[in-house]
Amino acid sequence: MTGLLFFIIVILLFSIAYMDLKERSVYLFLFVGLFAAIFIYTLLQSRWIAVLHQLLFNAGIVIVVTLFLLLFYLIKGETTGKVINRKLGAGDIVFWISITPLFSAVNFLLFFITSLLVTLLLVVCSLFYNRNKEVSVIPLAGYQSVILALVLLVNQGMFHHNLSTDIFLLGRFLFQYNN
Repeated sequence: MTGLLFFIIVILLFSIAYMDLKERSVYLFLFVGLFAAIFIYTLLQSRWIAVLHQLLFNAGIVIVVTLFLLLFYLIKGETTGKVINRKLGAGDIVFWISITPLFSAVNFLLFFITSLLVTLLLVVCSLFYNRNKEVSVIPLAGYQSVILALVLLVNQGMFHHNLSTDIFLLGRFLFQYNN
């Protein structure tokens, strides 16, 4: 069952990427399906209370980040509608919420920051490659969904790490010194 859900999650992630990169918009049912598949997938691997805790905590992180972005642009004189529609897409926020059950808080922050940096690097490289082209819209959910799909596939193929447990705890057990 988890193998089938994993396959569905990866297919949904690539579907989101395709739509966002091609059309700059994504159907809502893909995000809802992704959230449902991830929620069930993590429920099969962890206790429900742990899944609910990480969902709520990670959703809180998304809300705080979104509120800080809104506040930043409101201070700069933008209206809320312009911020959500032009600076940060609503689909990006919905994507972030849809992947919240998958990660522990530390892993969510690690994925969130790393995927934003990789996306920035991709955009900067595309600007250098296409110097005459101006970037008006960045398909953030599309790039992040490809990155997440690759993370999941590499993890499944090589590491088999449960993403709902914190990575830094592994170091605590691996690098203990015996006195």
